[in-house]
Amino acid sequence: MMLQTLLNRGFTKCIPHLHHYSQLTRLSSITVRNGKIYHTHHCACTTPEESLGGKTCSNYSTYNGSSGKQEYKSSAWQNKALGTLVGVLGTVAVLGLGTVLSESLEEKKRFDNETTQSTMKTYLKNDTQVGKDVVGTERKHRNEEAIANPDTRLQEKPNESHEVVQTEKINSLEESVRKSRQILRRHMQEVGAPGMVIAVTVNGKQVWTDGFGFADLENGVRCSPATVMRIASISKSLTMTGVAKLWEDGILDLDAPIQKYIPNFPIKTYDGEEVTITTRHLLSHQSGIRHYKLKNDKENQNKKKGSDQSEGFLYTTHGWTVVSAVLEGAAQKPFTGMVKGLFNILGLDNTYLDEPSPIIRSRASYYIRDKLGRLKNAPYVDNSYKWAGGGFLSTVGDLCKFGNAMLYASQQECREDNEDTPKLPGFLKASTIRQLWTVVDGGYGMGWQATQDKHLYQFCRSSRYHSYHTGGAVGASSILLVLPQKEPSSAIPQGVVVAILTNMQGVRLYKVAYEIAELFEKCQ
Repeated sequence: MMLQTLLNRGFTKCIPHLHHYSQLTRLSSITVRNGKIYHTHHCACTTPEESLGGKTCSNYSTYNGSSGKQEYKSSAWQNKALGTLVGVLGTVAVLGLGTVLSESLEEKKRFDNETTQSTMKTYLKNDTQVGKDVVGTERKHRNEEAIANPDTRLQEKPNESHEVVQTEKINSLEESVRKSRQILRRHMQEVGAPGMVIAVTVNGKQVWTDGFGFADLENGVRCSPATVMRIASISKSLTMTGVAKLWEDGILDLDAPIQKYIPNFPIKTYDGEEVTITTRHLLSHQSGIRHYKLKNDKENQNKKKGSDQSEGFLYTTHGWTVVSAVLEGAAQKPFTGMVKGLFNILGLDNTYLDEPSPIIRSRASYYIRDKLGRLKNAPYVDNSYKWAGGGFLSTVGDLCKFGNAMLYASQQECREDNEDTPKLPGFLKASTIRQLWTVVDGGYGMGWQATQDKHLYQFCRSSRYHSYHTGGAVGASSILLVLPQKEPSSAIPQGVVVAILTNMQGVRLYKVAYEIAELFEKCQ
């Protein structure tokens, strides 16, 4: 009421924009110096006349045109009224604007804290959105650090040793999940991957699966354990399982010339001599068949055509396309029908041929980075020409299921059957798996990469026996790693299986997967 009275008395003539008193609190300030009241008005006006709406203030003292500040002096009778106005406006500022400014400052502080984080964290999801934690239970912790908080852990019960052991095991799993999450997020930020999915199983049981970032950036679809991505060269390991089954059944001879199954495949020569290519050569990348074209076209032209098995290991996806033809010739069935039957037997319900036409739920989009590091959509590719060697789609859950089927089969000789509940045999024989996982050359067996136990010097680098396959495709990278337990018991499978998929090309995942596998190995 007092403020309105002052306004009605024409007090606006000596204070610019006072008729918009709400602006005064934001754009003006009032100070007292040497017993006189000064009002400083901050606005975009260029002259005193503009600030007064075209009227010149008789009490105008100074004007700083460069800074946009104007200073006015009031006469004695105005000082008293203006003092009253200062009190009113001060009350308004304290009661009203104080709250607004406080909220604004808090919002700004939160915004500043967020913007100081890495840009890639905008791709990463909140912990409460997707993913499963220990032993398949839904994740409930909002902050990953809460997992390590002793208050959130199961409390040990006195005089119950079994409960103590179980509690320690769960705590160890939770700690492994927490550390693994940090490892993956750090790696995503380092490589700039838009999305990543992981699954981990321990002794055949899924203990953690999670999705990070986005499966589709343009539509804002986040990654989840159900996201379907290209598995690239892990397709070779799946195809190898079909080859091994025909080999065990006596339908396919790995050491016979491939012309036995592909009669129209021409005889190859090298330096004028005929060379024999067998299915075993193809499976271990020793056939001499080339991989993708060389970057240097001139170097490609100068290289001799044909096969030279004396050169040893020469990685080739095209060689696995020939493997698919061998399978068709041996089984007298289309390759597509055989692999779909294989997926069905293994229980891989979310594994598909990479075809553009079918509607596949939760299929991810794929990305690349250009020479300047900018993220772009990956170009269209038709992977039907290399299904056997790099043309399957899958989820991390299906890959872990497949890895456990191989781990179980490899440890069959350690099992002890119970007469009441006899255990089922593995899909393949243990002796077959050993051959697939035995290195021939170049760290490669047959359809699998492998690392043998090695410890040459004390306190120096050592390696644990494990099998794996990495993959790289247009817009995708992948790994499936199987780390068997050192001394498996009769309760098989015993070991850790890790599967990681990402929808960006050129991401190295081996070290990350092995580091995570070692973390979970401690939980066995």
